[in-house]
Amino acid sequence: MKKVKIVSERIDTDEEIKLFKQEIDFYTSNKSSSMKKEKARKEREGSCDNTAMFDNLLKLVEDRDKNQKMPVRQFYKNTFNTLLNDAIFNLKKKQSKNVDNMALFTHEGQVKEVAFYILANLPEGELVREMSGEEPRDF
Repeated sequence: MKKVKIVSERIDTDEEIKLFKQEIDFYTSNKSSSMKKEKARKEREGSCDNTAMFDNLLKLVEDRDKNQKMPVRQFYKNTFNTLLNDAIFNLKKKQSKNVDNMALFTHEGQVKEVAFYILANLPEGELVREMSGEEPRDF
């Protein structure tokens, strides 16, 4: 209930009518505010979902009005800093040195090489690498 209309025939005094209306208004406003809070919480939960975050990211990338003058390289620099660029450079360097290694030229091998480079060179403040033998830190 968000709105209540009261028509009274049984209550004799105006004071009793006012008190009754105040009580009804109090309970309906509490109920509607709790419903709004619940709706806002569900929207926040939905926005944290991976698919919703990815859709919003795609919308930001494809929106021509906001980022029409931003080059793709700058977008990746803002998103990944130089880590992805460094990983791709490292892959190209290994491919040029190891021409005989066909695993570096397949899609699966290229993705694997880039992923391992990123995991090995995590930026400060990211998850602790398991390979390093460091103890996990509390943030």
